[in-house]
Amino acid sequence: MAHEGDCFLVPGPVRMSDACLQAMATPVMTARGTEFRDVMADLNAGLRTAFNLTPSSRQRGTESWAGEDDYKVLAVSGSGTAAMEMVIANRFRPNDRVLVPTNGKFGERVADICKQYCQVKHIAYDWGRSFDIMELEEQLGRGTFEALLICH
Repeated sequence: MAHEGDCFLVPGPVRMSDACLQAMATPVMTARGTEFRDVMADLNAGLRTAFNLTPSSRQRGTESWAGEDDYKVLAVSGSGTAAMEMVIANRFRPNDRVLVPTNGKFGERVADICKQYCQVKHIAYDWGRSFDIMELEEQLGRGTFEALLICH
């Protein structure tokens, strides 16, 4: 079936082009196979390049996600919310304090996730409003925060 007509830019179900349907008809790459590990090694090395980090070896295993600068890159097989929770859950402890200004749904989601793992100073702005930099500087000067988390 040829793809013609309307282009839907909403969550599915949607019409798909023949090229997309043909690509989905190919065998699935197993996440435990060598082909997938090679793809992930290339992806991790490419991410390091994209973020101006020191190069890593394009070999399989954890070597591909770290370079000489001690920064690590990690591709998450999940939603943005899954990635946010993964970082927050592994980075912060119950007594850590974080400052979370919000001006939209995803920022509020960050604040809600943080409340499960640490102490949160939440500054809620109207949706779409810019953050007040002076207020954030004042808050940061007043308290000892482990991090400032902003969803952009």
